[in-house]
Amino acid sequence: MADIINNYEIGQRVRNIRLKANCTQNIFAEDLDISITFLSGIENGKKGISKETLAKLCTAYNVSADYILFGKEQKKQNLIDMATSMNEKELRQTINYFQSLLEMRKMMK
Repeated sequence: MADIINNYEIGQRVRNIRLKANCTQNIFAEDLDISITFLSGIENGKKGISKETLAKLCTAYNVSADYILFGKEQKKQNLIDMATSMNEKELRQTINYFQSLLEMRKMMK
């Protein structure tokens, strides 16, 4: 049976978060209160990430633990990203659609 926690994949996601934030290993490690050597170990899958470091990473870089540990994107963030790319008319239509769905849900209860 495969391990649920894959340090290599976690390390790749941590590296991607750091690069997306345009941070050096030095700055990123400082933000997480860990050494550059330890960060390098995490990014290369040789070291596991602690609960404390995971919590700091999630807070400092606004990412979910589900994404870091399992690669699962946060659906709520995806909706926000989609909404920011819409024009005003599309956004209004989407809001109306969601309001209709919520009303239908209330009636079904």
